[in-house]
Amino acid sequence: HLKNRLKYVSGGKTGFILGVGAPGFQSKEARSIVSQVLPQIDLITVRDEWSKRNIESVCDNVDVTVTACPVFLFEDPKVASTGKTGINFRPYFREKEDMSKQELKTHFDYEDTQGATTAYIENAQQICENIDDPIFIPFTPKDEYFARKYLNIPTYNYKFSVKKTLRRVSRTERMVATRYHSLIFAALCGKPTLAIAYEPKVQQVAERLDIPSYKPHKDIPVQFSKPSNRSQLQNSARQNFDLLFNNLRNK
Repeated sequence: HLKNRLKYVSGGKTGFILGVGAPGFQSKEARSIVSQVLPQIDLITVRDEWSKRNIESVCDNVDVTVTACPVFLFEDPKVASTGKTGINFRPYFREKEDMSKQELKTHFDYEDTQGATTAYIENAQQICENIDDPIFIPFTPKDEYFARKYLNIPTYNYKFSVKKTLRRVSRTERMVATRYHSLIFAALCGKPTLAIAYEPKVQQVAERLDIPSYKPHKDIPVQFSKPSNRSQLQNSARQNFDLLFNNLRNK
């Protein structure tokens, strides 16, 4: 996976990496690939300090600039509120097919993945039971499947549309945000949010928005906080492309 991604930016006259996340490089081979390729890249921007530290820990003489996720450049469609609470949970642990148990332990410090799965599902159910007028907003087909299997709440049919999903978030009164992009969409729309950090990248966004976040398998208070710093993050997101255009202009 790492090799395929780096093929796009290596081997040519110029290469750029914009607004990415770097969860860390666990294997010796991964660290070797990154340490060889990234110092040759003309421009590298990352979406948080955590990603910058992960890259710099395995690369010497590499210039990494912290900006923000380019998704922050979307605008709030400002749809009239229905008064409902938007809910987004993603499948996790046993349902998280792209991660092995060892990766979950190494990257995210979940020693008992079986127990964490059970706790996560129970937390999701309890949150939904204690919230007025919930509506589940899936960001992938697997989100919808998870909701219909485990949560007894109204659920939108999944639609492969950024525009429609953003409008669904905009018409809510508040959001329970588990996916990374559900938190960003909630922030774009200025919604009080309960942020559940299923991975460190969600925690990083929550910190930059100045709101608390909670581990999905730990105690989670049903408390909503309004994100701040949205304008600052939007400016940082634009910086990705300002830096790119300046780099191209100087070549």
